[in-house]
Amino acid sequence: MRILLLIQRPQARGQELFASQIGNELLKHGHHVQLLTLYQQGTFDLPFTGTQNSLNLHAKRNLLHWRPWLRLHSIIKEFQPDIVQANGGDTLLVASLAKKLGIITSKLIFNNGGVVNYYIHSYLHSLLYKFLAQELNACVHVSDFSYQDFQSIKKGKYIDCSSMVFEQDSKSTIFNRSHQRIPQTVIPIGVSHTTLTKPYTSDDGISLVCIAGFTAEKNQRWLIENFEFLLNSNPTITCTFFGDGPCLAECQQLAREKFTDRLIFKGAIEHPWEQIPSNAYLILPSAIEGCPAVIAEAMRYHIPVFASHVGGIPEMIEDGTACFTYDYNSMSSLLEKLKKWEVMPLEEKCTRLKQGFSVAIEKFSLPVQAKRFLNFYQSVCG
Repeated sequence: MRILLLIQRPQARGQELFASQIGNELLKHGHHVQLLTLYQQGTFDLPFTGTQNSLNLHAKRNLLHWRPWLRLHSIIKEFQPDIVQANGGDTLLVASLAKKLGIITSKLIFNNGGVVNYYIHSYLHSLLYKFLAQELNACVHVSDFSYQDFQSIKKGKYIDCSSMVFEQDSKSTIFNRSHQRIPQTVIPIGVSHTTLTKPYTSDDGISLVCIAGFTAEKNQRWLIENFEFLLNSNPTITCTFFGDGPCLAECQQLAREKFTDRLIFKGAIEHPWEQIPSNAYLILPSAIEGCPAVIAEAMRYHIPVFASHVGGIPEMIEDGTACFTYDYNSMSSLLEKLKKWEVMPLEEKCTRLKQGFSVAIEKFSLPVQAKRFLNFYQSVCG
């Protein structure tokens, strides 16, 4: 098969990294895969080994010019993909408009790796998503929560994501412009078994680690603003942040004003686990998540996880593992879960960490998820 993967820009974010990894797996199976970025800005080298192109957009308003569309037409005409897959950001907008303009004539699939309604701020915005979704031939969702969230777009009304309650047996579906139901499936993220490096060993107190892009929904600001409560519970605690993004400078300034020596910023690096001690705790204070790969990676490294109880995170966490959820923006709830882990007998900790490792291997294997993507592609193409 010939597959074109659309991503926002070269950056160390979940959608871009996962698209690169899935693309590499499909290349190993003998398929032709290309990666196309919308925006040229980006300092991160994506791990994709195949051909990469870019529309070289500087801003979304550049889409009003004919040149990006001409370049897209040229790339599509030369590559002749069977599948075009939009992967988050503005890729759904660009791909759907290209389909309406006749630039894309192949099957269009949306890889929904998050929670779309979180980014919908008005009734008109929701109608735009409904309009764009009509061009889709299929959807892949990263979690059941993401699936249920996406179905609500067709209702054409604004929904407050913070108060969403979904029924597991919801019959809502997305329809194309011919009023036909489009195929949809849920495929969680996958983690490579070969590229991850074992963290180094350290016994120096508690080292919290937050690996996420610096955006409002990742909520690092809340963690920094309330870090003194963690210090009061354990004066040796530190927190290291990996990632970059629009909120990075603001968070760094806030950290300088409060805790210069306790909050460390490492930026976006390709292999953050190489700089994380084996006694670290992964913390995710996110306001919303689809299915963060960093949780599966932490389980593979036998590192305990403390994540806010939002979005698709609860679907990843099974009883008997070293993964805990706490109430969103509740420091008392977070401290309670940290204390629970600290007082837990060593034997039980080891058992839970081993169980988490097994879950990561069984549920979040990158080669397995790549095969599921391929099977879905083949079913869509007939």
